[in-house]
Amino acid sequence: MSDFTDDLKPANPQGPDILAQERSRSDINVEALAQHLLHRGGRLERQQKILPVLQKRPVFSKKNQLNLARPDRYHLSLARSKELRRLSLEYNWDLDDYKVAIDLVGEVGPYALHTVMFMTSIREQASEEQLKEWWPRVENWKIIGCYGQTELGHGSNVRGVETLATYSPATKDFTIHSPTLTAAKWWNGSLGRTANHAIIVAQLLLPDGNGKLKSYGPHQFVAQVRDMKTNKPLEGIVIGDIGTKVGYAGMDNGYMLFKNFKIPHSALLSKYTGVSIDGKYIAPKNQAVVYGSMTYVRASIIMNSRMILARACTIAVRYLSIRRQFADRDQGGVEMAVLDYPTVQIRILPLLATTYALHYTGEAMFNLYWQTRADIEQKGDLSRLAELHAVSSGLKAACTIMVADGTEVCRRALGGHGFGGGSGMIPINTDNLDAPTVEGDSWMISQQTAAYLVKRMTEAVARKSSESIDVQFQTYLKDRSSSHYDIYNNEADIVRAFKDRVSFLVYNAYEKRVVQKQPWTDLMVDLHRLAIAHSESMLVENFYKAVFVSELNPSVDKTTATVMKDLFRLFAYTLIESKSAELIVSGALEPSALGDLTPKIQTLLRAVRPHAVRLVDAWSIPDYLLDSALGRADGDVYNALWQKAHLENPLNLTTFNPDFQTEEIILGEGAENARRRIEKLALGVWGHEQRKEGEGQHPIIPRQPYPMPANARLVELLCTIPLAAASMKLSTDISDVVFRKFAGVSVFKASFSLCTFLTTAFYVPVFVLSESRTSHFNSRVLGDQGLEMKPFNLWERSDGVTMDDGAVVGALGGLLGLGRKVPSEHFLGQKFLPFRAVKFATLGALLGSSTVCAFFFWKGTIQRAWAEEDAQIKTKEGIFRKWLEDPRYMESLDRLSGSNRTRLDAFRTKWGKYFTPFSPSDRWGDGAKNHIQSSFSTTDNLLLVRFRLSKDVDVDQKPIKQSVERELERLSRILDIKEQEFATHPGNALLKYELEIYHMVHRRLEAKQHIHAIEAVRRLQESTIKAIQTRGDVESGHVIMVAFEKVINDLEKQELNNGTQETSEIERQ
Repeated sequence: MSDFTDDLKPANPQGPDILAQERSRSDINVEALAQHLLHRGGRLERQQKILPVLQKRPVFSKKNQLNLARPDRYHLSLARSKELRRLSLEYNWDLDDYKVAIDLVGEVGPYALHTVMFMTSIREQASEEQLKEWWPRVENWKIIGCYGQTELGHGSNVRGVETLATYSPATKDFTIHSPTLTAAKWWNGSLGRTANHAIIVAQLLLPDGNGKLKSYGPHQFVAQVRDMKTNKPLEGIVIGDIGTKVGYAGMDNGYMLFKNFKIPHSALLSKYTGVSIDGKYIAPKNQAVVYGSMTYVRASIIMNSRMILARACTIAVRYLSIRRQFADRDQGGVEMAVLDYPTVQIRILPLLATTYALHYTGEAMFNLYWQTRADIEQKGDLSRLAELHAVSSGLKAACTIMVADGTEVCRRALGGHGFGGGSGMIPINTDNLDAPTVEGDSWMISQQTAAYLVKRMTEAVARKSSESIDVQFQTYLKDRSSSHYDIYNNEADIVRAFKDRVSFLVYNAYEKRVVQKQPWTDLMVDLHRLAIAHSESMLVENFYKAVFVSELNPSVDKTTATVMKDLFRLFAYTLIESKSAELIVSGALEPSALGDLTPKIQTLLRAVRPHAVRLVDAWSIPDYLLDSALGRADGDVYNALWQKAHLENPLNLTTFNPDFQTEEIILGEGAENARRRIEKLALGVWGHEQRKEGEGQHPIIPRQPYPMPANARLVELLCTIPLAAASMKLSTDISDVVFRKFAGVSVFKASFSLCTFLTTAFYVPVFVLSESRTSHFNSRVLGDQGLEMKPFNLWERSDGVTMDDGAVVGALGGLLGLGRKVPSEHFLGQKFLPFRAVKFATLGALLGSSTVCAFFFWKGTIQRAWAEEDAQIKTKEGIFRKWLEDPRYMESLDRLSGSNRTRLDAFRTKWGKYFTPFSPSDRWGDGAKNHIQSSFSTTDNLLLVRFRLSKDVDVDQKPIKQSVERELERLSRILDIKEQEFATHPGNALLKYELEIYHMVHRRLEAKQHIHAIEAVRRLQESTIKAIQTRGDVESGHVIMVAFEKVINDLEKQELNNGTQETSEIERQ
């Protein structure tokens, strides 16, 4: 059936019309408000400059992003990171431009930690000498860095890290060592597969006067961790990627372990602290300066929180304005916009107000950070460092919790479509759910804020004042009675109420901790609430100051200013409602004051509702970043959602087989192919780049050596040499029989010549093919896996004398018998030895081995050996099946060409049960290994010779005929599918050529010209390339070549692996 969906459109009213109407309801000047919000650093101008550049590059397309497995996401993300760096050079982007480009791409890539943590640590913690050494390489991206602090056993507790850095005054270097597995660096972004340098946070150990080591706590070291040419970990370091996780699919979060890894004395970042060359510790003036990088990241997280929540709110507000569900229960009529329901407004619009609250606090945090850094750099003033650390910790905890919860509220409000990839909510949620945890767990770092506040209250009680918050506490201590604030008519009272709540909670904590000496652990829940209350107070105060106290800068119109004040009230009242218990208990508000709170909130919701779309438009988040069908700026929601599901979904290009009675998954691939492919998907991989092949044991595959006779290779050589020499004599023997007078040739000589001809004509080619084929198979497929092939010669398993022994004795006997008959002076003659000696040795070997074989049959030895072998085969079958489940086998097969892989698959199918894992290091050594490589079944090799040497294959032979019929049946199913695709897209040149190639192969099979299909198509491809080069038609030639590759890939999957065709016929076609 054809695709008729292009003729359909969504029901009226259309999304673009609805969104245009929504925007017409508001007078907010979006451009002015956008400039007000995003003026810092020229964000809007940078975005407008960079966005068109990114959209032109295919690597930045997000259409298929959510369909990719995690390893593929890393590949894509690394390619994007590299392209961004190249674009920075091409367009002369500065670091701020580069950061805007990263924000627009919308994912955390493998280079992220280089600019965020590595660069910041070098800039803020390195001495002048170290800056001269490192900064040019860091700034110019000559090296790629990461930040190694978090460990497997320790995260937020930085003081507990287990990695050791021991200084040796004798060698004047540090030894970095991981004493335990839990000392492994863990979660370190950019480390897994990318970074070649790292900031390593380790416990600094220095020898004291008695030679004992003393710890001076965690310090930062900079060191190279990977080779700059090979990108392999340096000796003494193990590095890898930690694997799958929630979100951050493109980031290679890594682990790292050290074993007595040496770094120079200059590796310790020593701007504020250090170690003298003789091992004396140089303490910092303030320990907090050592954690400057972490403070910067926390400040950045607060600033970025607004944009994350703004993305979620943009999608929610636009889609819920368009979405219609249910008519008014009382008035009836048309369906209402979902955003017009108060139950939806109460969830979404306060979050919209929160984005603006986060913005103004982010601005305040930004100013505090850089002002404090300026005081430290220019004046050496560290007085505000404690405040910066406490504020950044508390706000990081509060803001990330707000955003993580808020984005999930937005997703739920979207209804069923919120679960889909077209919503754009998946990356917003998954990539930011970690925010309350990373760079300090929010419940833990809030304790640092609480500790700072309790300390300031202690100073306030002692009537000491040195920081700004001390005034608030001293004012509270003068009058701790209940307040009577008018929060509905005086916005300043709202701020005072939140401050009183904080002061009350801090004073209670002071009494419990300082006065009553209660354990800190018992107070942790109260202390967390205290830190969150302080942060919420800052959010309210900063928002209030921005819209009521000072002029909005850059300025906005009166309508916008009025709406901003409503947003402040909505944010504050919603927060009061959620924290009403604490506000009442603290005396900041009377219970009666809360009676009108809900009606006031609903009034504000109705006031903000007409401006909602323009308020989210002001954040200027482009559709490229949103990547959301639901949140499109033009409102064409349903067409975009349909296109994403219908035409951009790779599953819709494949026809599946739902029949449970067959293992086949994709229609036409065959059950065996499906089973192997699915098992490979399920089993995954086993190994690491720093492990030797075969080191360790796969959890599924037992490795069992298979013992072989020690004299096996010697026997084979002794038997092969005379046969090879006999083949050289072949032409002479034939000449004696055919061209000379028959009377001059003895019957014995003629018979023996014929015997030699038959033997060498078959055995020597078989031996050569067997040797080359087996060697190729073992080296390319099994050799790298620590596996070898088991021989099929069952009689070699018998105890005592073997047929090999009989052959050796017979060959020697033949030579001795010949020696008796021929004079000694001629026995070593050059002319005589290659002829008669070869014949007698060969005849003796045949008689000897036949005698031993007859003896074994008489004694029943061979029968018992075969019975034993059959029993062992049954037990080995289970091992072999498990071995085939090892994905490394399939990966190694994938490296072979199509023809080789086909023959190997055919051999595996026929002789699979005679394979077994084999360790080259077992007691039989190289002799057994070499024997294995040359011991194919003679029957199988003779069959190969026949197919390789014969031009005319009897396709009516039953096994081959059945094979052809099966392949025809498979190919017919493929043709049906391709015909349907071509009927749907008749103008697709690629499908056209692909279909023609399939028809060609199908016709050859029907004509009983049993082609090896992959080989044939490759020959045709070569001929086509020559023809295209002759005509110079590059454009159409490219399409044809792509079609050939698609067909070849399909045929390889289908295992069209039987038969042959004359080369001339293929080339002619």
